Amino acid sequence: MSTLRKYQYGNISVQKSIMLLVLFLLPLCATMDFSVSFLFMCLFIFFLLWISVVDIQTGLILNRVLLLFSFCWLLQQFFIPLHSIGSVLCAAVGSSSFLWFLRIISGGGMGCGDIKFVFVLGLWLGVNGIFLTLLLAFIFGGVAALVLLLFTPRQFCDKMPFGPFLSLGAYISFLYQPHFFRILEEGFL
Repeated sequence: MSTLRKYQYGNISVQKSIMLLVLFLLPLCATMDFSVSFLFMCLFIFFLLWISVVDIQTGLILNRVLLLFSFCWLLQQFFIPLHSIGSVLCAAVGSSSFLWFLRIISGGGMGCGDIKFVFVLGLWLGVNGIFLTLLLAFIFGGVAALVLLLFTPRQFCDKMPFGPFLSLGAYISFLYQPHFFRILEEGFL
């Protein structure tokens, strides 16, 4: 069975998924009540983990998973809209256009799955959230690449999945975005 066929739906063991989900939800349980917003937060984190694990295993970010993730955003918008439609469309189109531009100037260094993933993250996080997500993802990805180049027999042209860094940046942005921008405003004013 080919790798693509085997991981068509992101074949992850249930135990690993539950362990990762619990690990990521522990900080949230202390601060959130169990409500509709908590349910959507759990879905958001679940999709971040699913996309990250599949990207690490296969180097792919699956369209079907991104469509499900987008559908969950639509449901979330119906129950508890966090951002205006204009804001999320601006974030989604702007961030994915930015990564598309990077793909063009790097000669294909950025995968199309990453670009589509950022589009969906823009829908969920809005303009400020996707800005913070991309900033953190490039910082974490850059540090990881530097460590791998220095301490492993990798070369500069080797590929590294970017989805997990986008997921980590999105997770931090989802939880701490208001605090980050408040600290930023107080620091400059």
